Amino acid sequence: MPVALAMVHRTLRFGPFELSGSKRVLWCNGVTLPLGSRAFDILVYLAERPGEVIGKNELIDHVWSNVTVEEGSLRVHVTAIRKALRDGQFGNRYIANVRGRGYSFVGSVVRLEDNTEHVSDWHMKARLRYAPVSPNAHRRPSKLRSVRLR
Repeated sequence: MPVALAMVHRTLRFGPFELSGSKRVLWCNGVTLPLGSRAFDILVYLAERPGEVIGKNELIDHVWSNVTVEEGSLRVHVTAIRKALRDGQFGNRYIANVRGRGYSFVGSVVRLEDNTEHVSDWHMKARLRYAPVSPNAHRRPSKLRSVRLR
């Protein structure tokens, strides 16, 4: 009997994506991406174990416990994940099909501890922190200067 992994409450970052298991949200550059609950569960399960080949039966047992499901259902949800991640576009690969064995998350994963700050807030702060600033941003507008010179 396979041992189920406990839900780890942390955020996983890979490429431009952030995946929060505790908030059940997938973000790309701070924008929430739609992903069904079963596809989300599959993605979390794979991303928590990058580089490992996870058998199809193990994935099915994890996502559809106590329910009989065809492999086709698993393929449908993996396709939805690949579409959301734009897997294969621009040379980015995240989920590999290991023929006859299962699936593997092949992207580089950085584990972040969850905190109370929403990831889109983090992205907004980063944008503000690193926003380009005009060298003359501290000067008054020319209309005010012209009034002042009169």
